[in-house]
Amino acid sequence: MSKKEDFIFWESRFLYFYGRPLSQILRDRDQFQDVPTRDNKVRRWYHMEVRNLHRQEIAHGCLVYLESLEDLSNGKKRDFELVEFKWKGLYAPAISIAPQKSRLFDGFYVYHNSPHIVHLGINDKVIDAPDFFPYYSLTGPGDFILRFIIYSENFPPTKTTLNLHIGNNLDDINFHVTERHERG
Repeated sequence: MSKKEDFIFWESRFLYFYGRPLSQILRDRDQFQDVPTRDNKVRRWYHMEVRNLHRQEIAHGCLVYLESLEDLSNGKKRDFELVEFKWKGLYAPAISIAPQKSRLFDGFYVYHNSPHIVHLGINDKVIDAPDFFPYYSLTGPGDFILRFIIYSENFPPTKTTLNLHIGNNLDDINFHVTERHERG
């Protein structure tokens, strides 16, 4: 695993999106968050940031989706019915981002007692169909390619692709950008 800092950039006019791979998170304990659940389990959340680079214009109605996923172990590709990812600390599916500010969204989480299963950060407060949740989970060990898209009411959509490695323990999780600055 590389110790080099790696950012995920997602740019469209003035928006960009970035997350930090585990190599950075491991050097800075504040880059993920361990949260206890009601049933005495602990989830480790990995957040990603969407930043509005415009100096004056608010980015309104920002939504994050996973468009597709590829399992590199078997070559299977999966397209997704678009389901909103959850913004950190909020249940609202869409948010505004002030000029030159950023907001975090829930990229994914793992339970400490089963770190080989990644649960993608879809917004469970706007979904009423329980069959979505297993579809938005990944089981490792394995390597996956995830293609995200972000929409805003007043900026063009943009996409980014990242690789996710899942191992058998928390320290094995790594994600990094593979394609940057794609227009939607």
